[in-house]
Amino acid sequence: MSTNTRNTIVITGANRGIGYAMAKIFQQRGDIVYALCRQSSKDLDALGVNVIEQVEIASQSGIDKAVSALKGINIDLLINNAGILRDEQLSDLNKNTIIEQFNVNALAPLCLSHALLTNLSSGSKIALITSRMGSVTDNTSGGRYGYFPLPHLTN
Repeated sequence: MSTNTRNTIVITGANRGIGYAMAKIFQQRGDIVYALCRQSSKDLDALGVNVIEQVEIASQSGIDKAVSALKGINIDLLINNAGILRDEQLSDLNKNTIIEQFNVNALAPLCLSHALLTNLSSGSKIALITSRMGSVTDNTSGGRYGYFPLPHLTN
């Protein structure tokens, strides 16, 4: 990616948090930004980027919507940022919420990246973003078993 040309950036989960901040930075830098999200926000709408709503990356229909909206667009940087966090307790473990997190945070970015392969060319980049909760070395908060490979037990 060159800083002398406008790059095309696609960001999932761009309606708030880390995704919104990245969309804002890339837009201010002069890049072409496609902001994918389930539902836009007032702040995202005000940025003047290309907002693509109703993209639930963990569903095939959401991936299909993204592929359709980005048809013919050459992507320089795909940022897989969308994710969810559920709070589990070992004493009340919910296997379904852990599976949901694995699907949204790990499998869905892989599936979206695969679906957009025709939009990527030599030199394109794919980024996988997570919050601090995804850190294997920062496993001190307990709970969050959908993120941590090994639970931190608290009394």
